[in-house]
Amino acid sequence: MLTRNDFFSRKKKLTMHHQQETLIYRWYQQVWNEGNEKAIDEMMNNDVVAHGISDGLPLKGKDEFRNFYSNFRNEFSDINVIVEDVMVEDDFECGRCYVNAVHRSSNKPVQFTGIAMVKLRDGKIAEGWNNFDFLKMNLQLGMKLVQE
Repeated sequence: MLTRNDFFSRKKKLTMHHQQETLIYRWYQQVWNEGNEKAIDEMMNNDVVAHGISDGLPLKGKDEFRNFYSNFRNEFSDINVIVEDVMVEDDFECGRCYVNAVHRSSNKPVQFTGIAMVKLRDGKIAEGWNNFDFLKMNLQLGMKLVQE
């Protein structure tokens, strides 16, 4: 039986040079930082499932993801995702990042952190699990928590 220390010692933390060779690093650079929507087709499977970036159910398929992507880019400008760490294990990649952006309608800057883990199939993202601090982002925009 593996202990927690055994599990974490098996992970391969990559140097920055090698991070740049991972799909998740290139995803953030090309899709989010450069705004290259065509890179979605190059890096994501048609039947992708994306968890944690929408309310409720996961997004299914490239079209649902592209709708999320377009809506986010319409709401925010100057998006800059800084990839802090990448870990790779078999067909999984995990990236921890820091996001800076500007809310278009209010011109307020936002900064928040996130982690995404993706499962690769045929060299493309087949499934993704996202955990971004959207609460912090929304609080920076002046939204308040209200008890129902």
